[in-house]
Amino acid sequence: MSEDFVWSLAADVATVGATAIAAIGLIWTALSLRASTRASDLNSLFLMTGHITAAEARLFASRDDPIQQDVDFNNYLNMLETLAAAINGGCSAPSQARSRRTGCAMTLQFSCRAIGPARGSNVP
Repeated sequence: MSEDFVWSLAADVATVGATAIAAIGLIWTALSLRASTRASDLNSLFLMTGHITAAEARLFASRDDPIQQDVDFNNYLNMLETLAAAINGGCSAPSQARSRRTGCAMTLQFSCRAIGPARGSNVP
């Protein structure tokens, strides 16, 4: 075996090893970014749930004052519209958007049941 062949073989082995390490690093980076995105989405979901709960509490607390209830109801709807625009506009991942829309609709449905019909409406 000549010395040139040994060095050529060593260079080929080093190239294959470096390529394998780079591929592993790429996969590791992709998995890390995916986990980070999921954690961020979950954190945003918990924050939004807290805001919705606080808005519902304000709305429920103002049920004796018609003017304040109208203000709180408008603020509540504005918040839900903003959330819907963010979801429909693509600000969230598609898999989370579906569950958030369902949760948002359920929250609004339960809130309206707890508050009851608006004053002056013909709804029984």
